[in-house]
Amino acid sequence: MAADLSPEVLHKLEERAIMKHYWMLGEPAVNAHTNLARTYPLNHPEKRSVYDWYKHFSSGCTSIADLPRSGTPILNDEGKDIQQLLIDKPKATVDIMAEELGYARGTIKDRLLHELHFIKVSTRWVPHLLTQAQKDKRVELAAHIYDQLIHESDSSYAYLLTGDESWMFYDYPVVSQWVAQGTPRPIAERRTVASKKTMLTAMFTGKSFWLLDFKPEKGAITAQYYIDEILETVEQEMIELLPNAKDEVRLLVDNAPAHNANITKEYIQNSIFERVDHPPYSPDLAPSDFWLFGEMKGRMRGRTFETQDQLADFCTEFVEKQDEQKLSSVFEDWSNRCLKVIDRNGEYIY
Repeated sequence: MAADLSPEVLHKLEERAIMKHYWMLGEPAVNAHTNLARTYPLNHPEKRSVYDWYKHFSSGCTSIADLPRSGTPILNDEGKDIQQLLIDKPKATVDIMAEELGYARGTIKDRLLHELHFIKVSTRWVPHLLTQAQKDKRVELAAHIYDQLIHESDSSYAYLLTGDESWMFYDYPVVSQWVAQGTPRPIAERRTVASKKTMLTAMFTGKSFWLLDFKPEKGAITAQYYIDEILETVEQEMIELLPNAKDEVRLLVDNAPAHNANITKEYIQNSIFERVDHPPYSPDLAPSDFWLFGEMKGRMRGRTFETQDQLADFCTEFVEKQDEQKLSSVFEDWSNRCLKVIDRNGEYIY
């Protein structure tokens, strides 16, 4: 019988047999998922799937055959017409569907909700519309980053350095407020490129922050500034304070021009750092983007800073509250994000 099954089906059955083995041993589902991810880094089930199979086994069903699926609903003519129209025009409004099909708006709404079980969702904005080659690259580099994170987990990620830059504005107004019914909607001036701001660079590992740098003058970070003020500063600190820093520090930053300039690459090659490639267009795999700057700026809502010193004091206080346990959890989340990118064949995660 096995000879009649495709390699894909055989692989799934093998994974399920492993899940069942861990379930019978009393191991939690998260352990089963972690071991499957290590065994099959490029082709393993998502965590949700492992939990579903554990639930299946716990219900008394120990078969590893495919779980039963609900059948396709039977549609009447109106439902079929609406479904076909939405295949061709998924963004069609109810008014457009009523006009093109000749059905009442109420009929269309009823069929959409109760027969087709459709809902209307807003478009999700992503950093970049990825090509297949870029998705493949994300999978490849996510697997490599995951390996580095697993390797560094024994040292609490102390030798894995990451970071980035972000504009920090002096004013973070609250965008909503309570008003009495009938009160006109408040207005506010839109922030522009001329709004007062400064560039913050943060560098950190899974154990501690190593640098917060506030660029004193306007303008983006240049490669020379990045070398002189960021990399050299962190390198000297690590050599002084971190055992074995000269041999083991891995640097993972994104592909900003200052990070990828030839003089930056030359400096890194002759430094204590070993550069780990970061996939292009991937803020969802950069802790500075998926955690640090978003949370920091969220805490600034409703605050106005008169000077750079005030802004720097707030950011420094925020960073000082991020203990080793918090940083370690961020790096563990980073590992999980890498696995999700692999699971989703390079698609963005949210």
